[in-house]
Amino acid sequence: MVKLNTKNLKLRPLSLDDAKDLYSLRFNEQVTKFIDRKKPKDKNELIDFIKDRMEDVEHGKIMFWAICKIDDPKLVGTICLWNFNE
Repeated sequence: MVKLNTKNLKLRPLSLDDAKDLYSLRFNEQVTKFIDRKKPKDKNELIDFIKDRMEDVEHGKIMFWAICKIDDPKLVGTICLWNFNE
């Protein structure tokens, strides 16, 4: 998986360790008001989501990164590339 850095941000592979931070984002009203997405019912559903994305990355179906500050590994967002075609 490609890791990308800018002056202030780092894109790194999503991991199961990100579940708590991702869960917090998915229930943050300031974040979710801009995203048309169903909230996960619990942490287990979010863990399954992370596992599914990790498997999709492994099989080359998508590219999915955790976004974090350059000096802090805590997830502050995610970004995905998908629906590739030749």
